[in-house]
Amino acid sequence: GHRASLPNSTIMIHQPRSQAKGQASDIAIKAKEVLHNRRTCFGIIAEKSGQPLEKVQSDAQRTKYMSPEVALEYGIIDKILESPKDLPSPAPAFLKSL
Repeated sequence: GHRASLPNSTIMIHQPRSQAKGQASDIAIKAKEVLHNRRTCFGIIAEKSGQPLEKVQSDAQRTKYMSPEVALEYGIIDKILESPKDLPSPAPAFLKSL
């Protein structure tokens, strides 16, 4: 996989949020969209991480912060980049501008 983290990063999962305002019908439309996004995102996380959907939903009830090691064990990332040798080869072009 290509999901990576630097060793001092913090990885988090949380509920999709919305600041719906306006008429009740507008709020209902936004709420429906947030629920759809929530199901989609949590489904992707569950599939890619190997965690049960119920666990992902439970863990995201409150913002969950993870160290790279915990995120790796959880399955959200695939590797921790410890040195430049861990970067993909060839390195992405944008890295040359850094």
